[in-house]
Amino acid sequence: MSIVSIKSRSKIDQATFSFGSVEANTDTINGYSLYCAGSQSHYIDRFMPIKGDKLQRVIGNLETLEDTNFVGKVKFKCGFANVNFKFSGHFPEKGVQVKTYITGLLFYSSAVGHSYISKEQLEVLIAHLKDCV
Repeated sequence: MSIVSIKSRSKIDQATFSFGSVEANTDTINGYSLYCAGSQSHYIDRFMPIKGDKLQRVIGNLETLEDTNFVGKVKFKCGFANVNFKFSGHFPEKGVQVKTYITGLLFYSSAVGHSYISKEQLEVLIAHLKDCV
């Protein structure tokens, strides 16, 4: 399966979420795909890598980040690899600091540095992920 029509995209550091409509049998449901770029041309591009209860747990982890001043880690398991989001705090003048990287069995790939996102961007990501549960 794949996304038939894209409704929205959210970019978090080196990861891009695409949200849209997916045709499942005769129904049209909401779905997402996750693309994450690492170093040396490594990347992950997966359609709905996690679903159901696991996606609910990830959404719960994202929602509780504000309680810990946006410090924590969130992991999307994609087969034998993981897309990791490391949140390193909230800075009033810049926003929420986040770094994305790819890990696997004896494998680590990350682009250089980190980036900042606003609280609103994180809230939009959470809302779109909730639509896909």
